[in-house]
Amino acid sequence: MLTDVANVAVTTDIWTSDSNKAYISVTIHFIYNDQMVSRNIATKELEDVHHTGENIARALDSIFQEWNINNKIVTVVSDNGANIKNDIRQMNVHHHPCIAHTLNLTVTESLDNIPLLNTVIKKCRSLFGHFKHSVVASQIIKEMQIQMNLPILKVKQYVRTRWNSCLIMMEILLKIKAPLSAAITSIPQAPEFLDTAEWQIIADCVPLLKPIEDITTVLSGEKYPTHSMVPPLIRGLQVSLKNKVVTVDVANQLKTYLLDSISRRLGNLECNKIVAKATLLDPRFKKLAFGVSGNANNAQTLVHEELVSIVSVQSEEEIPSASADTSTSTMEAETSDSIWTFLDDQVKHSKSHITPNVTGTMMLRQYLELPYLSRSSNPLEFWKSHSGIFPDLYRLQAKYLCIPATSVPSERVFLKGRTINE
Repeated sequence: MLTDVANVAVTTDIWTSDSNKAYISVTIHFIYNDQMVSRNIATKELEDVHHTGENIARALDSIFQEWNINNKIVTVVSDNGANIKNDIRQMNVHHHPCIAHTLNLTVTESLDNIPLLNTVIKKCRSLFGHFKHSVVASQIIKEMQIQMNLPILKVKQYVRTRWNSCLIMMEILLKIKAPLSAAITSIPQAPEFLDTAEWQIIADCVPLLKPIEDITTVLSGEKYPTHSMVPPLIRGLQVSLKNKVVTVDVANQLKTYLLDSISRRLGNLECNKIVAKATLLDPRFKKLAFGVSGNANNAQTLVHEELVSIVSVQSEEEIPSASADTSTSTMEAETSDSIWTFLDDQVKHSKSHITPNVTGTMMLRQYLELPYLSRSSNPLEFWKSHSGIFPDLYRLQAKYLCIPATSVPSERVFLKGRTINE
């Protein structure tokens, strides 16, 4: 498959096992027969225990050479760790930060800035921990849920590095509030319970965090283009948060911190050249997905420049065939007493004015003027049906729509490995 594709995107991640062995995972993504393809090409132990940029770069370079993809890589997506970012830069390969990891940093940073909210979360964790490790308490709450004809919900472990585990914890607590309140007095050595104000804090914070989880889930997909979705989803998240109505001061603080962190960490992504090109080449979004019109126009310029470069190369390759056509026309004209000479001259004059720049401009303008594709439609199906009309844009979309927005595909390898190990 790789011999037939011109461009691939790469995701990579590093994981340390319980036995303190470090492993690196590499997953590649490309468009093949108008379908998204994701394949894990390497999961191997890092022999050098020091995770320096040089050591990781050496391991990645070895994998890229083994699969002969060095010249096909558009970008490498990884988390924001300084070591792995350094190794990619040393290889002179474009690096893109994992959006899921950035969103995780955004939420944890915002939560850490609100002491009272941290106190509430700590009490929630104590409740969860008690029900998780106490068979008696777990049985009591289960019986209460049955008596109230409610679904039996089990508590899940809170993991700080996975912010959504905090959201899941709070969502479950809200759902079992009634049976939990009824059961808490009969539970031996029960931890401190939440008061009315604390329940309201949870109720207000959940709607603020839920859209971030939804975006993370969408952007972590592998079977559809995700990189192009980043600008419209970030804009949508900002609008959604601004429109949320909360009643307690703590939730207002969380809302402010989230908006500030999102703007600071993700607000300028639509200025990124690769993100901008991917978004413009997605027929669902084009220029409307950009928050700033200047960024949309810049994206159009970037795509136009690369399109002109492609057309120029193709024009040079077509010169020999064009010469052959000219000689045939000349011979035909001579045998017809040059009665076609006037038309041949007109055609030749017309061709001289159709430059790669003009061709690129016309093709891009025609694409942008087409109706927008439905948001629920598959953009790859659009390009499949328009490959004959826009052959050069078709090549470009295959280059940029294959890029994943997150490094989750590589992380999933380790999650599966950890499950097998357990």
